Amino acid sequence: MKLLRIVISFTLVNILVSELVYKDEVYLTNKYIQLAVSCNQDVMYRSGHLMTVVKNIVLKQYTIVEMALMLVVPETQEVLVIKHGTQEHASTSSVASNEIVEIETNEALVIKHEKLWYQQRVRYEINAVTGMRRAFVDKVELDRCTMEYLGSERRYFTGAAVIQLIHAIIITKNPVLRSAFSDFPQMCRLLGLYRSFKNVFEKLPFIKSAKVHDGTCVLKTLDNSETKYRYINEDIWELKANGTGLQRLYHQIEFFNMF
Repeated sequence: MKLLRIVISFTLVNILVSELVYKDEVYLTNKYIQLAVSCNQDVMYRSGHLMTVVKNIVLKQYTIVEMALMLVVPETQEVLVIKHGTQEHASTSSVASNEIVEIETNEALVIKHEKLWYQQRVRYEINAVTGMRRAFVDKVELDRCTMEYLGSERRYFTGAAVIQLIHAIIITKNPVLRSAFSDFPQMCRLLGLYRSFKNVFEKLPFIKSAKVHDGTCVLKTLDNSETKYRYINEDIWELKANGTGLQRLYHQIEFFNMF
């Protein structure tokens, strides 16, 4: 019995240490994100550098769940199961329109690495765009922060970058960005990221998969509810249950007050 208590205590200590280390990583990543915004020189897009980081992440081999963990809900307590036996590195290639594969299971959410790894990857993606290597850590501030606060802080910056990226594609029609997202499966992934932000803001589950079926982008949440988008007369619309247009994406991002 004494040995059992020792084992349980040791396990609990390890879990606590692991949670504290992860919190440190989320905090540090938030600092990198803030620096990516503050060092921006683009007067048109206040999240310009961060917008580029988001674009790069969406176009690479990260799954929708992995992108949510990186940009939307780093504090999530949902069960995340590591897919063992893979050494994929998401930084090495972009997603071709016929190569997008989302991992989907009814039992759990599957990721390829430890949660810690995804916070480090966000910093890697920021470094690749900005050249930044270090961010200042305020230990007093860190100790005061909760994971819920750090998640909200993350969304404040990354959510704005996602909205501005969509705005640049469909409203200001930036030719470079429009070309990057010219294949609808890639745009569907970006829409999945946008709806994750919107859902979390509205206290709804985030998106776990984004797939294109017969020209329709189908976004599925953790509770398996669906949201659909498709092009209607060259505009992207959210669809009603009967497949007709409900609301233009243009109006959603223009009037959606995320914060």
